Amino acid sequence: PLRLYRGASAKEYEERNYGFSWSTHRNIAWNFAAQRQKAIPAVVLETLAPANAILLKREVEGHCDEGEVVVDPFRLETVQCVERLPKHDTGS
Repeated sequence: PLRLYRGASAKEYEERNYGFSWSTHRNIAWNFAAQRQKAIPAVVLETLAPANAILLKREVEGHCDEGEVVVDPFRLETVQCVERLPKHDTGS
């Protein structure tokens, strides 16, 4: 099993319709969530992905390392929301 994080829309979490790209780094997931929250409420998700859900673990060294792991989201057992970021009001 591999502990993974994903920055996503709150709707993705509520509908349990998860994407394929996750990260081994919580801060990377938070950054993706923060980018989304400019337009919509966003969340940071966490899961313990079983080995049979992992399709690809991308190995990149250096500043481009996002700890990306591609999973089959239909094989994830438990996904929890570990942080909610409210919609950011841009004032426009």
